Amino acid sequence: MKKLVQNSGVRKWYGDEWVTIQDELNAVIEGHFSAFGAQFILSGCVVTDASVSAGLVLLNHLDGFKVCRLPAASGLSFPCYLKPVKTEETRLYLDGATKPVAYTYSAEISATNEGGYLELKADNTTPRFTDVIQDATHRFVSDDEKTSYAGQAAAAVTALRGGVDAAFDTLEKLRADLQDQIDTIEVAGTDYELIYSTIRGGIDESMDTLEKLRAAMVGRNLDWAKITNVPEYKGRAALATALINWAGKPEIYKTILENTLFDAENLEEGKTIGLLLDGAFESTFAAKFKKVAGSPAPSPTELNYVQMKCLNATVGSELIIYSVMYIES
Repeated sequence: MKKLVQNSGVRKWYGDEWVTIQDELNAVIEGHFSAFGAQFILSGCVVTDASVSAGLVLLNHLDGFKVCRLPAASGLSFPCYLKPVKTEETRLYLDGATKPVAYTYSAEISATNEGGYLELKADNTTPRFTDVIQDATHRFVSDDEKTSYAGQAAAAVTALRGGVDAAFDTLEKLRADLQDQIDTIEVAGTDYELIYSTIRGGIDESMDTLEKLRAAMVGRNLDWAKITNVPEYKGRAALATALINWAGKPEIYKTILENTLFDAENLEEGKTIGLLLDGAFESTFAAKFKKVAGSPAPSPTELNYVQMKCLNATVGSELIIYSVMYIES
């Protein structure tokens, strides 16, 4: 920006310097307001019935955004628009020619919108500077609103902290309850029926879980022979026929010498049976079996391991799910 100065003594002033003063001020004013890229009322221009008071508006002229004066007007008919008008003022120069000495930018009331004019609304909702400078990233917030926001944030933090505390409390109660159950098993002594009911109620009878249970019971000197009515949840046996006995060993194996259709008897809900198949013949299963993953694949180089679990032992509605895994022989 250009700033004119004068030192001691009397300097000569020229007309272009006075123009510079005006241009620098206009550059600041028009540059500031035009940065918002919109037309709006700067001051005044209040509509009352069919009249509007005088004021200043920023309008988009062919020369760019200009601050324009709007004179007071009455007898308006809505809708109406503010049209930017440029008026040239001329005078006789010393060289004998008439030339421009000023340009006046003003706002004129127009009944039609011929070029993107700013609409002057009867309900005084025409955009004003205070409206234009607020957008999604620029908002005016009062002290009351700030206090309200702070209160809402504090309440949210309190509620969150309370929820976390409640969750930890619930987890602690669950941990304590599980510990009580473990302690019950450890101090039960010869109460084998309690141990068995706890096992049946809390253990997923997969081989992985049974192995973890076996490891956990090592060294507890349990006499398994004293536990009554316990089905066989350990051990391995050969399968003589194609009929799988669910009351037998949990791990069975068979070498098939021909295409074989397997079925099951004495089903027990929740019990898992593992079947290891050897032989390059086709293996299929009765209708009560439903496949989850894999299919038996006859192969002279791979064993088929079929893991089966009984979900429904009701006669007529039997349901056994199974999955097949492959082991290199």
